[in-house]
Amino acid sequence: MTSSSLSARGIQVICFPLLAFPAEAPSIRTPDSPSRDLQYSNGFCHASKMRKSFLTVLIPLLSSLLATGASKRVQVAITPTAATVPSAGSQQFSASVSGTSNQAVTWSASAGTVSSNGSFIAPAVTQNTIVYVKATSIVDLRKAATASVTVTAASMPTTQHIVDLGWNNASSANISGYNVYRGTNSSGPYGKINSVGLVASTLYTDASVKSGQTYYYVVTAVDSSGAESGYSNVSQAVVPSP
Repeated sequence: MTSSSLSARGIQVICFPLLAFPAEAPSIRTPDSPSRDLQYSNGFCHASKMRKSFLTVLIPLLSSLLATGASKRVQVAITPTAATVPSAGSQQFSASVSGTSNQAVTWSASAGTVSSNGSFIAPAVTQNTIVYVKATSIVDLRKAATASVTVTAASMPTTQHIVDLGWNNASSANISGYNVYRGTNSSGPYGKINSVGLVASTLYTDASVKSGQTYYYVVTAVDSSGAESGYSNVSQAVVPSP
């Protein structure tokens, strides 16, 4: 038993003889070129090679389908998926990639900075802000995972106001010191604010005032026997806000 092959227009035809068929072989015409004949001898023919033009289309198509199938299996996960950090604070993120042996990702953030190992530094903010941190697979840039970060604003420092008071010396010669009183109404009542002994001088600083408040002050003189004078004239102090 023997075989032979003939070629025409890029098609390789291998003919396999069958002993049951006559020795005289009919002609076979190619579908795209009826004028060209392929002869076979005692048997049937089998096309073993496709047209080059068909392969040119088929191979890229198969490659694309394989790549698409592989990319569908790639998935990215980020941990944690949500976090809260203070202004200019930090947060460590990690990423895992499934569907591929390549675990590498690239990191990005909508604000602040994130390093190549997922260490995020929040921006300095004056009001609460949402920032997004993203991990993208280098195998398939379409596959990524995102975490949301709430960056809380730094507390504004409280301005501590003070009220400096001053008055004239009492006319009596045996004055031991003074008491300072404060109220929130001009007519009183007043409360003594020098809690530790008498004020020896004619100056006093009130450091316990609140922003936006109005205070009224009076002073009394105390002599060596412990006798206390009446209130002085009322002095008003308006504390700014804040």
